[in-house]
Formats: sequence, C-alpha cells, structure tokens
Amino acid sequence: MTHAPKPLVGWKKQYSKFMYLFVVISQIWLLLQLIEIYRTRKSEGVSLVAFSLLAAGHVVWIIYAFFVMQPRNYIMALGSALALVLALGIVVGILLYP
Repeated sequence: MTHAPKPLVGWKKQYSKFMYLFVVISQIWLLLQLIEIYRTRKSEGVSLVAFSLLAAGHVVWIIYAFFVMQPRNYIMALGSALALVLALGIVVGILLYP
C-alpha cells in the first residue's frame, strides 16, 4: 500500500524553498574551481581522481533521489545534478589543461 505525500504547510514549505537556494549556493566552490581552471588554463594541484570520484558519487545520489526515495527528492537530485555538471567540467578542464 502506498501513501501519497502530504502537502507541505507553514514552516516546512518555507524551509523547502530555502533548501533550493542552499543547494545552488553550496555548489559555489565547484564553480570557483571550474572558473579558475579555464581562466588560467592550468590544473596543477587539482586531482583528476578526486573530481572523477566526486562526479561518480553524484550520479549515485541522483539515482537514489529518483529511484530509491519515495516520494522522489527533487532538492537532492537538483543539488547532485548541479554538482555533477560542475565536477565533469572540472574533469574536462584537468584533461585539457594538465
């Protein structure tokens, strides 16, 4: 027997909106690293293995948020998708500018 999720009310609805904002803000560190690699055309000291593992980990979180969690967790999926795109951009930058 499945249960429909209850609609968010009051503070929970406001908290949910805050979480979408926080998901974007919390990925700024990846954006800064990505900008630095492409601006300087150097990736010295940036680990290809670490950012590849980070990207792979976010793929797992996206799968978890959509296919395991019920109801689906769109906030988690959004954060992981954003981090995945940025991490893959960093991986490409590391490969282009060793």
